[in-house]
Amino acid sequence: MYNLQQQAFAVSMLSNGVAGVQNSDQAALERMLAGDIAAKLGSSIFTDNIGTWKTIWGPAVYVYGKDISGRDRPVADTAMYAAQNQSTNDIVVGIAGTNPVSRIDIALDLDVGDAVPFTGAPAGALVAFGTLSGINILERMVDPSSRETLLSFLNGLRPTNANLIFSGHSLGGALAPVFALDLLVNHGLTSSNFSNVFTYPTAGPTPGNAAFASFYATRFAAGTGSGWQVWNQNVCNTIDAVPHAWNLLEALPALYSSIGAVPCVKSIVEKKLTPLLKGNVYAAIQNSSFAGTYNSGVSQPFTTTVCKFASQAIYQHIEAYLVEIIPELAGQFASPSFTNDACGTLRLYCLSLG
Repeated sequence: MYNLQQQAFAVSMLSNGVAGVQNSDQAALERMLAGDIAAKLGSSIFTDNIGTWKTIWGPAVYVYGKDISGRDRPVADTAMYAAQNQSTNDIVVGIAGTNPVSRIDIALDLDVGDAVPFTGAPAGALVAFGTLSGINILERMVDPSSRETLLSFLNGLRPTNANLIFSGHSLGGALAPVFALDLLVNHGLTSSNFSNVFTYPTAGPTPGNAAFASFYATRFAAGTGSGWQVWNQNVCNTIDAVPHAWNLLEALPALYSSIGAVPCVKSIVEKKLTPLLKGNVYAAIQNSSFAGTYNSGVSQPFTTTVCKFASQAIYQHIEAYLVEIIPELAGQFASPSFTNDACGTLRLYCLSLG
């Protein structure tokens, strides 16, 4: 049986079940995600490894109404749900990561040029406006049946000795710790209802500056443990590009020693990513890492260094976490791959940068 960190990660990752789905309205996306979650949580491979979990709130899906290209094609811009272990009563709140076909998600990821004060924190504690916008969306989302917000639902539970865990991957890894902090500090989450309130973010980019990271640590102590067996720390694969944003961008071009420094990635960092910061300096919240292993197989089909880099980056950002943390369940989750068509598009983009 998996430990609680593995259970939280597996449960949370199910929040991504409708990523990529287009032309379905909000209700349809919520039904589709609910069905996918229920089917997986009820399958023997899940129950054998994580025990019996059931959805108790949501899933709720936020739909802006336009896809990545700006067309009127509804997609799941944000998704969140809560599930409970039927033996221990532990609760995991799972927050979806970036949906590649979501215009809103890409905006939340890249909106780091405006750093704004985090309410309830000492002066100088700033978070990215994109992060704050994501938190505001999460706090307004309601369960499709009860129309109740997650905060109202959690505060309505009877006190228990169980743990409450906020978890998410990628964009969800940036949102989960800030969401939990905001609920506690600014919105009256009744933490006394639970034995512990933990966060378990994975692969998240930096949500704010050093002062914010320090404030977060005062409310969510790092505790003991290492690698992925920790609480309240951003769990990172050492060779995942995403946690290098936004404080370690300069390391990205030579992230993979097997490939060497990639000129196009250097150009992207210097000409596209760094200017987005507008001079803001971000700092990672407390974090814990596991040593990533370069997977030559995913880069083998490509001849250009930038396509080798991109294919490796995609693997290291998603599948590498699944293989490391929940290997028996890794095959139960969709893992995107880098295609020849995408390689061609990327190469043209590199040429346009000069």
